[in-house]
Amino acid sequence: MAPPVVFITRASSGIGRATAKLVAKNSYRVFGTSRRLEAAPSLPGVEFVALDVRDDASVEAAVAKVLDKAGRIDVLVNNAGYTILGAIEETSPAEALALFDTNVFGVLRVSPAALPAMRRQGARPHRQHQFRTRLPPGPVHGPIRQLQACPRRPV
Repeated sequence: MAPPVVFITRASSGIGRATAKLVAKNSYRVFGTSRRLEAAPSLPGVEFVALDVRDDASVEAAVAKVLDKAGRIDVLVNNAGYTILGAIEETSPAEALALFDTNVFGVLRVSPAALPAMRRQGARPHRQHQFRTRLPPGPVHGPIRQLQACPRRPV
């Protein structure tokens, strides 16, 4: 039997990288993503695919590439995201929009691109293996991390 296929956005660093390493070590087939493939680390058992979660065409192409190579996606880990440190008055609307585009709308692009294929494989809506890495619950952000908390709470 073929190993389950895991698709992890932004597996090139941080939590995504650690998740990709752990999952690959446990005999899953792992596809990690990075906006720049040339900057993606070499991780044993992890195949990297180019993906910018802010770009619809990039999302469709990445999901299609994984489905073409593996024939399925069993687990989706929506990990792509970043933060802006600083007080709200120090952040421009353009910076805040870019943050929301990645942290919220990235999930809203990747999930609908991957989940139909997962459903066709027989996954029922309440049993789809989809995860979103995020901050711990509660108001732990303080004044310099307010914008980090805003887009991650909804997803």
